[in-house]
Amino acid sequence: MKHILTIISFSFICLLAKAQGTERQEQDPVVNLRASLVNNNLELTWGTATVEMDNYWEVQGSVDGKSFSTIGVVLGADPKTKGNSFSFKQGNNKIKPGLKYYRVLRVENETSATASTLVSLSK
Repeated sequence: MKHILTIISFSFICLLAKAQGTERQEQDPVVNLRASLVNNNLELTWGTATVEMDNYWEVQGSVDGKSFSTIGVVLGADPKTKGNSFSFKQGNNKIKPGLKYYRVLRVENETSATASTLVSLSK
């Protein structure tokens, strides 16, 4: 009985280690995320290396780079560009004051979402 419990425990630990390893190796879904202020409008642009259909993208902002809130949603690729290029534009006066950091969250379905690395606003 003790031997069986040892085997079950070892299997569970290996499963947890494999799951943690997969999380760390997950690639950033976003390529070239940029945030800028153009003509008093916040503009975020990014691309993705994959051609998979994404459900939608959440654009998120943060004051401290740790706690993010959603400031907009992008439903598809930018029709003015080729490939997998995306953009979000919002009047700076409509954005919560103090936001300095931005990221995009690729939402694949109700249970799966992947956040990009964060960028700061460049003027």
